[in-house]
Amino acid sequence: MEQLDTKNNELEELMEEASLGLLEATKDFYKLFLKSEVYYINRFQEQPLSCSPTYPNEFFDILAVQDSSRVIIPIFTKLSFIEDWSGTGFRYKTSTINKLLTRVPEEWWIVLNPGQNTHKEFSPWEIGLLKGDEASIPELIEEIFEGMEQAPFTIHPVSEDSYQELKEELVNFANNKKSILNIYLAEEKNSEEKNSEEATDEKEAQLLIGIETEALETKQQEQLREETINATARLFIGIKSPKIYISDEKCPSSMIGMFLNMEPIYQNEKKTKKNSIFANIFAKK
Repeated sequence: MEQLDTKNNELEELMEEASLGLLEATKDFYKLFLKSEVYYINRFQEQPLSCSPTYPNEFFDILAVQDSSRVIIPIFTKLSFIEDWSGTGFRYKTSTINKLLTRVPEEWWIVLNPGQNTHKEFSPWEIGLLKGDEASIPELIEEIFEGMEQAPFTIHPVSEDSYQELKEELVNFANNKKSILNIYLAEEKNSEEKNSEEATDEKEAQLLIGIETEALETKQQEQLREETINATARLFIGIKSPKIYISDEKCPSSMIGMFLNMEPIYQNEKKTKKNSIFANIFAKK
């Protein structure tokens, strides 16, 4: 499998460039993606799995995860990324993207390399177009870049001495919520703003709050989101509100992956391994 891992290096590089909003790299990424072969997790494991959606039939062997209101199929360019995501080993298979796309049910999503700093979500709309092969790429590109400024954005953890009042508010909030395991705080910045006042001004930055929790129902997650907003609202009067991402240990959201290489601003003592939530995809007996 080392040969496949190496072969996919170019796809990962293009995905990284495409994530910066580069038009040509995005075109090349989609073209190479359709020609690629990837790893997927076998649905049939030795242990029963939690977070299982309703599968098309009993023979469907591609593992999917119920992620809040979505069903997501995780796929990977490298074998090691499966363990990075799950915290454990899984039976796996490989497939060409073209063959895989024909098997994805309508309304299901695909996430390429969940848990990695750079990952890509494919919506049902994108998957539908990509089933039409390269001929549909121009339509995809036009839709993605329509009215979009070509300004690359990157995600960075906030510095130790910034947002002190917000950090204190979030820590105090988490101390009163037993379900919260970790809280992360990051900034989404335009990477073309080099050391300008605007780039470092707390009032201008787009903040991202990542919250890992114990297993919660969807309604409980939404309630936690509202409570987080209410607890910090006074700090965002007249400025951009933060984007909030919540993921629980039972059904981890792919979006939490952007925070996993950052140090949390709050960590529950029960949490000893930063990405251990992904090991809990196995159902507990």
